[in-house]
Amino acid sequence: NILDRYLLTLNTRVDGSSCFAKNNKYGFFPSGAIAWKLHKESFMEPLTSIFNEIKLRASYGMVGNAAISPYQSLASFVTTDGVLDNKKVPAVIPQTVANDNLTWESTAELDVGVDLGVLQNRITLSFDYYKKRTYDLLYKEPFPRISGYANILTNIGEVESDWRYGGGSS
Repeated sequence: NILDRYLLTLNTRVDGSSCFAKNNKYGFFPSGAIAWKLHKESFMEPLTSIFNEIKLRASYGMVGNAAISPYQSLASFVTTDGVLDNKKVPAVIPQTVANDNLTWESTAELDVGVDLGVLQNRITLSFDYYKKRTYDLLYKEPFPRISGYANILTNIGEVESDWRYGGGSS
C-alpha cells in the first residue's frame, strides 16, 4: 500500500509432485495484482460528492493441477499367468507406457475491473472482465488396441473462456 492510493501484491510458488516425469516434477506459479484508488487523487475532488469510491484493479495468476495418481509418468507392469512347456508359470507384462514429458496442467487467469461507490456508498457497483486459460490438460489419450495398451496419460490441448460481470448492491 503506497500513499493509501496504490496497491501492489506479488506472489510466487513452486510446487513439486512425484506424479510427473523426472524433468517436470516442479511447476512455477506466479501471481500479482495492482489497484489504483482513483477517488483519492486530488484531480478527482470535484466528483467526490457523487463518487465515494473509484478503484481500478487488475490481477493475473497461475495455478497448477496435479490431480493424478503418483508415478503416472512411469511404465508399469502387472503379473499374469503364462504357459511354458504346457505348464502355467508366472509372467510379467507391460500395463502402461512411460511418458517422460508428462507435466503440470496449468491455469492462468486475468481479471480487470473497476469498483464504484455512489451516494455515500449507498450504491456500489463492480465491473469485471475475466479471461481464464487452462493448458497442458492432463488426459488419457487412447492408443491403438493393436499396441497392447489402452491409453497413455499425456498433456494435450487447452481450454479458454472469458466473461464479463457487472454487479452491485444498494
